[in-house]
Amino acid sequence: MSDRRLFKRMVLGLPQNARDYAAVAAAADLAELLGIGLDGTFVEDAALLEVAGLPCVRELRPLEGWRPISLTQLAREIEHAAATARRLFDEATRLCTVDTSFSLVRGAAADVLVGQATADDILVIVEPKNPGERVTRQFTELLAAAFRAAAAVMIVPSRIARVRGPVVTIAENPDDPSISAALDIAAAAGELLIAVPLNGFDSSKILTERAAAAGVRLKIASALPRKFDQPALVSNIGGLKPRLIIISRGTLDDAGDASLASFCAVPVLVIEPDKAASTG
Repeated sequence: MSDRRLFKRMVLGLPQNARDYAAVAAAADLAELLGIGLDGTFVEDAALLEVAGLPCVRELRPLEGWRPISLTQLAREIEHAAATARRLFDEATRLCTVDTSFSLVRGAAADVLVGQATADDILVIVEPKNPGERVTRQFTELLAAAFRAAAAVMIVPSRIARVRGPVVTIAENPDDPSISAALDIAAAAGELLIAVPLNGFDSSKILTERAAAAGVRLKIASALPRKFDQPALVSNIGGLKPRLIIISRGTLDDAGDASLASFCAVPVLVIEPDKAASTG
């Protein structure tokens, strides 16, 4: 790991569902590797209480039929969910030596998390295990907002296939900012770095020199043409059995980045193209 870190902290939107906290542990492991702090934020949906307070809103209960929503009960359930989130976050990060913090904020998740993140952060989005939750407006808006932020974005899939294995970077040129992050993480993890060149650029000499300087074992995969098939790329990367994939923003479209994480079942770190320039 170089003394000049590319990132200062991770900003993690904590899941609403307790089943999704394995992904929080995976994010904590990567924060540890990078040597950066991890801030977990649980967002209470303010709109839920506002809507529940409308006189026309009802809930359907078994054996009871349609009834007005009890704001007192709903508030208790939200309070319980926040307490559970804090307990699960503490459990997931108990072995971390980096700084960790928990915060509870009321608002819209997309606004809260994007508002917290800066260009030096990694904004972490957890994919829900429940397929139905992945298509909810709350999750899709959060993902879209994350990609509009200045921060890097890490998508952590609902299923983690492995926590050991090579770090894979998909790079469009020798100055691609994904390479710097990949070298840092591969060095810290003691893992092989597999570089997948796009557009057929001549990368072997430059990448070999940089890897040697970082003390990283390097393998250069076959170069892909400028017009590659995105689904085929996702399948090919999965065959490399990575523990982490690093890619620059715009190499794939946003849906492709999310599909890469879901299909390969490992986190995907998406870096802003100007990150290398901002770090000098």
